[in-house]
Amino acid sequence: MEKTDLSALVFGSSGLTGNFLTEKLLSDPSFSQVKVFVRKKSGTTHPKLKEIIVDFANEKELQENLKGDVLFCCLGTTIRVAGSQEAFEKVDLHYPVLLANLAAKNGIKKFLMVSSVGASAQSTNFYLKTKGTAEEKIAATTIPHIYFFRPSMLLGKRKEFRFGEVMGKFFMVALSFLFMGGLKKYRAIKSEKVAEAMIRYSKTGTDKLKVVEYSEIVE
Repeated sequence: MEKTDLSALVFGSSGLTGNFLTEKLLSDPSFSQVKVFVRKKSGTTHPKLKEIIVDFANEKELQENLKGDVLFCCLGTTIRVAGSQEAFEKVDLHYPVLLANLAAKNGIKKFLMVSSVGASAQSTNFYLKTKGTAEEKIAATTIPHIYFFRPSMLLGKRKEFRFGEVMGKFFMVALSFLFMGGLKKYRAIKSEKVAEAMIRYSKTGTDKLKVVEYSEIVE
């Protein structure tokens, strides 16, 4: 049975998946309030929307505002955009883990995060190791229900142009028929589908800890 009158907390709403997620939460009758944590106000208005300027350095203020039923973490960047591995880790590892720890303290029941296919704390790939380490640390918290969504290449129109990603998407889509069986999880996927799956699991999921990959995202 789906719960109603839920309060959602969203981080990373300006990103590809986070933007779809926020739009869908605002139109979903199960959610009565959508609190979006942003670096600057977007100018968007909606009866259910509350935008909060976030300062990750101010943990006390962040914890005071981190009150609700479900926390959606869509934070993510690239090393190129971040400028260094250290800056990348701050966004993709330290911030999500901080949010999970504060969410646990505040009694938030569900934590749903966009990770990556292949994420593993034991990986020799820096990106996948960072994602996997974040998952490992978040899984160790006392949050009752934790979901990690592991899409492969995300499809959708980004605000910034990434030539390499555009070319990658072309080949991933063209060769998707090759990804069968155990390789299906590496298929490119629409960001909108990931957002829809996150909302679906936020309302009906009862798992303590679950990794959600391609087949379950698009079901």
